[in-house]
Amino acid sequence: MGLETDLSNSDKMVLSNIVEDLGKGAYPAISEVLEDMVQATVQQSNHGVMIPSATPISDHALFVPPYDNGMKYITAGVDKLQVQYELLSERLSLFEKKLSTAEKKRKKLVRVSSAIERNIEASKAEVQSLDIKVLCGGIKDRDLELLLEMETSELWGAKTRRNMQMKKIDKKLNEIDRFIEAHEAIAAATTTGSKT
Repeated sequence: MGLETDLSNSDKMVLSNIVEDLGKGAYPAISEVLEDMVQATVQQSNHGVMIPSATPISDHALFVPPYDNGMKYITAGVDKLQVQYELLSERLSLFEKKLSTAEKKRKKLVRVSSAIERNIEASKAEVQSLDIKVLCGGIKDRDLELLLEMETSELWGAKTRRNMQMKKIDKKLNEIDRFIEAHEAIAAATTTGSKT
């Protein structure tokens, strides 16, 4: 019995119906396979045959499964595409979550950076204030000279002026001590906080 060169009318009708139904779905690749099957010249058998066609066709139609297994072949293809689609959806969802997390961390880093910049500016102001206090609160050489002169002077009121000068010097020293103690306390608190 020779090879038939055409499909029977019933076979063509079945394949056309399959193409029409699946062509409306969301899987263009499967639709293309079925269209190639209709256009190709095939012989149906239990094992399927290679297509002896002289016209170029797509890679999807190089091998046509037997008619009895056609629906299984199509169903397997649909299931495979469905699995791939679900995996892709999961990956897209995971990627969106990572993008959202990265954006939150970026905003947090911006806030931390702004806080550090404010602390730097505040520290600069404290340093300038410290320089001013050192200049203003320091005991000048002239103060010591006046104190020495009053200590050795026999003039009236020298003792009173000497006592006033000593109180002035003591006041400056006390201010410097309080300033130093305050900054040492701040430094100690900062060190303790960074360790915790």
